[in-house]
Amino acid sequence: MELFSESFKDLVIKFLDSKNTFLATISQVYTDKFIDDIKSRKDIIFIELTEENRKTKEELVHLLIKKIEKAKKYIREPDRFTHKDSTVEMQSEHGVRSLMLRDGKWECNCDFFKQTKICSHSIATTELSLTYTSN
Repeated sequence: MELFSESFKDLVIKFLDSKNTFLATISQVYTDKFIDDIKSRKDIIFIELTEENRKTKEELVHLLIKKIEKAKKYIREPDRFTHKDSTVEMQSEHGVRSLMLRDGKWECNCDFFKQTKICSHSIATTELSLTYTSN
């Protein structure tokens, strides 16, 4: 029903464009240009939930929210980052992290990234990269 409401769509875009962390669910049952546009955004993290993986993914979502908040802190401290072509060295709270740009995505050498393919370091580096390329 929400897909028929332009004011709802406007509100969703407003939230997605804000600096706040925004958690939402998207149905896989319906296809719509609005949903496709959201899914194609570079600032979206998708986690597919099924009955089988719900408990594990719930824990991951909690961790990701913490990682996103940590990434926001890192972004406010750009002196932590040293850019070298397609690599970045970042001084994290736990030491120096090395990130490499592969296929348009930043990959980190931290343990959390190795397990999940995302971390606060890669989120922050991606955001800073988007900021630098849009200016």
